[in-house]
Amino acid sequence: MEARLSVSRAAATGVLLMAAVGAQAQYQIGRLAADDGVRVDRFGWAVAVTSDTGVVGAPYADPVGQNSGAAYVFGVVGGEWAQTTKLVPSDGRADDLFGYAVGIDSGTICVGSRNESELGEQAGAVYVFEPLRTGWTQVAKLVAADGASYDHFGCSVALSGDVMVVGAQDKDLGGVDRGAVYLFERIAGVWTQVASFADPDPQNDQHFGACVAVSDETAVVGALADNDSAFYVFERVGGVWSPTAHFRGRGARVGVSGDVILAGAPKDDPFGALSGAAFVFERVDGAWVFTQRLLAGDGAAYDEFGTSVSVRGEAMIVGARGHENYAGAAYFFGRVGGVWVPTAEVTAIDHSESDSFGWSASLAGDAALVGAPNSRDAQGSAYVFGMAPCLADFNADYHADTRDVLAFLNAWNAGDSSADWDQNGVIDTRDLLAFLDDWVAGC
Repeated sequence: MEARLSVSRAAATGVLLMAAVGAQAQYQIGRLAADDGVRVDRFGWAVAVTSDTGVVGAPYADPVGQNSGAAYVFGVVGGEWAQTTKLVPSDGRADDLFGYAVGIDSGTICVGSRNESELGEQAGAVYVFEPLRTGWTQVAKLVAADGASYDHFGCSVALSGDVMVVGAQDKDLGGVDRGAVYLFERIAGVWTQVASFADPDPQNDQHFGACVAVSDETAVVGALADNDSAFYVFERVGGVWSPTAHFRGRGARVGVSGDVILAGAPKDDPFGALSGAAFVFERVDGAWVFTQRLLAGDGAAYDEFGTSVSVRGEAMIVGARGHENYAGAAYFFGRVGGVWVPTAEVTAIDHSESDSFGWSASLAGDAALVGAPNSRDAQGSAYVFGMAPCLADFNADYHADTRDVLAFLNAWNAGDSSADWDQNGVIDTRDLLAFLDDWVAGC
């Protein structure tokens, strides 16, 4: 079964779709930027979010040397998203690319520094931060037990409670750039490597570990070969991690939540070269099975739908960084009656060509975070979307702005039933005042 999003952006279509889905709407709350950002920082290269905290990687920022990298923490302050902390490693140096990957969960942030060189040139490392009394503080630095030059450990990271998964996509294990993945667990407060895996189907240039995701006792690892893609499932049973499933040709940009895996395949060609697709897998009676293909209803060549993916509970997001000359877009899906259906297509309200909005995406609770690392001369941006219905968005274009006021006034002047804001059967000035109150409150 396929799910496609209608190209129509008419208000009626949006409202009816949301009502039929029973899902929450998505509204842009604001644009996030580094308070010290400059061009080519590529802020938004990696993003991760909880309901009230976001972390954004800027691996090409220069806090302690060219391309040393940084990560920025944002929180909800006085009802608004605002930068609260800038993270840099204690031993950072030029070309480390700290911020290349980020993860957040349960009061812990992990940041990949794929070119860090403690164990050899570009061997890689991951830094762990926790919110101590003085704010977000580095509490650990993790490296692979068998780390070596050019492994790029930390090119991908994922965090779920006391479990962390780290990819090293270019590790040479019996061949060139085959890749590896490492699992860490927080034991008595200390992050400890408990397992590592090579590609179960080893091939040169497979880049196993380029993408990772984890949810409780399930880890998913993507392999981004030049001419193919695959992902592998690892599960912890009886305290031991072991491979349980793999799928080839079904995408490698991965997300997982409970019994659902979402895999993005931006190189697929349903609407032309690199138009992209995403695939849903579900755990049924203990076995992982393919259940659905997701497509963009307005898909076109070079959209790269599936560039990024994230799934949490009953919601999914899929990034398409190439949409409309690489301005980019992101697509939301919700599950109704066991079927994933489209709920919204969103773009940055200030989008322009080559922004690559959708390069990265993360979903959690009632918030979504989407990165656009090439926006504003590659200084980069990230955008927060709320997952709760927004009364201010009268025209259902997923942005609350003056156009909503104009749309409401047109409906009010025409006596349209949609302008009966207080739902008392009479359209009068009280409806206008009630709508304006909601519009001022915003999203």
